[in-house]
Amino acid sequence: MKLKKNILLLTIFSLIAIACGGAGASPVIAVQKGTTNYDKAVELVGEENVVAYDTFDFAVQAVISGDAVAALLDETAGLGYMGANSEDVKLVGEDLTSELLGFAFPDGSPLVDVINQGLAAMTESGKLTEINSAYFNPDFTLDYDGIAEDVGDASEANGTGPCSEATISTGSNGLPDLGGCNMIIAVENAYIPFNYIDLADGKAKGWDYDVFNELSNLLNFVPVYTPASWDGMIQAVSDGQFDIAGDGITITDERDKIIDFSDGYINIAQRIMVSTDSDIASLQDLLDYINN
Repeated sequence: MKLKKNILLLTIFSLIAIACGGAGASPVIAVQKGTTNYDKAVELVGEENVVAYDTFDFAVQAVISGDAVAALLDETAGLGYMGANSEDVKLVGEDLTSELLGFAFPDGSPLVDVINQGLAAMTESGKLTEINSAYFNPDFTLDYDGIAEDVGDASEANGTGPCSEATISTGSNGLPDLGGCNMIIAVENAYIPFNYIDLADGKAKGWDYDVFNELSNLLNFVPVYTPASWDGMIQAVSDGQFDIAGDGITITDERDKIIDFSDGYINIAQRIMVSTDSDIASLQDLLDYINN
């Protein structure tokens, strides 16, 4: 199982995270660094009780190995990590927050309005609801043991040129027409259910792929899916390395200072994950643990 590999590597990362992240010797909550989960954890329990890892994988493994009491993560990610590891971890308590997700663009990008019109058309037709229902429901059972660790290569850019330089006209469907340009899309390919490489057939799949493929048909562009690590994704978008980023990015005022966002497309809850033998069943239990 993916979460039961590399225990020694996790221990090394734990020591690095504690040394560099400001957490104490016995951190309570494990999170992925650079996420709103980290911000929420610090708000709830203080920075000294939080340890940040490069990936959700290591944060969840910290709970399993006992290096952390709990992890704070998006509910969709938590369900993906449970799967074959349901004997080790569980989600507890009520939703901590409800976060609105959106696509990220370089600041001032003319593509924001184009994509927003495409999303509006998908909402009106019911296509966005159809895709959301396929991925954000209890029947979606793919977990992290079912995806490849190799995130793959960028898809082929066989369009007419970069979308950042495209002339925008109006298509026969009344929507903006990008003239078949190459839309450079940042995806992590490691974040269920948004984007991943399915071990069963080696194909890139997920919510991002279904939505961008539909948008490409509506708006006439070639989606060029380009793997990128989460850690530097937002800055890379700000620097203009990508036209747009998927990856389930939470819309925040702080991020909005350096990038632009599309209209929000779904709300996602943050949840607490603990080991299955933990007595913690709620946020209050977690706070009581810290204060006692």
